[in-house]
Amino acid sequence: MRVFGALNDDCSSILFPMLDTGSLLAFSRTSRAAAAAVGPYLVKSVNLIGDAEKITSFLSFALSRHLAGKIQELTLHYMSSSPDVEFASTTTTIIRLLVDVLEGASSLRSLCLGNHAIYMFNIEPRLCDILERTPSLTSLAIWEKNMTSFKGIRRVPYLRGLQSLAADIWWPNDPAQYPAMTRFMTASANTLTRLELHLPGPLAHVKTIPLLDASNITFPRLRVLHLISMAPALTAKEVVLVFPNVRSLTLRCLSSCCLFGGIITLCGALF
Repeated sequence: MRVFGALNDDCSSILFPMLDTGSLLAFSRTSRAAAAAVGPYLVKSVNLIGDAEKITSFLSFALSRHLAGKIQELTLHYMSSSPDVEFASTTTTIIRLLVDVLEGASSLRSLCLGNHAIYMFNIEPRLCDILERTPSLTSLAIWEKNMTSFKGIRRVPYLRGLQSLAADIWWPNDPAQYPAMTRFMTASANTLTRLELHLPGPLAHVKTIPLLDASNITFPRLRVLHLISMAPALTAKEVVLVFPNVRSLTLRCLSSCCLFGGIITLCGALF
């Protein structure tokens, strides 16, 4: 059945990208053919901010319509103010659905897990396994505001081939966990062009984390570097050696200043 009557079917590839989500949803309700045609455009680039019901609704929709393979960009900011017991139950449901979606997300290029990423990795290690087996993934961002999630952290993903990596998390203070977090940062050292590392909290800048070893780690393609409220335990000279080709640099709350040859933009506080 044609979606647009006498028009060629390839018209959908021209018209649908021009419509916003509300218009796509409205059109999808006009017929089964329209719903089938619109589905891939509804999930191609998804930015969800909401509670468990909103997150599970989307994940269930993608699974029921067999649309996981059409997802290219997925951002989930899971907001929850539920009691601990209810939070654990609803989050487990979200993770179960997310695992199923990611297993089928063969076209996924960008993933952002906001607010509870480390908690999710802790209770479902398969998330890391799946991400490590997703060759199309080139951008990863994770957020975790809860310090307790880092007590006894079990696993973080080690992804090769990333071009962009962002982490806004409470970096663990346990030296035994430094190798795992260093590997998380450096698994894509040869391909990263953008790296953002943040520490949440107003006093986070007083914690310096020894995550990099300037003697054997280099990010040769990195062009954009953001270090917000944190710094690996490196001297200014060592930072230059680790990130030799940075062109855009944002530094805040660092204890030393350095000059990068060829810097195009520099912002933040250096002192």
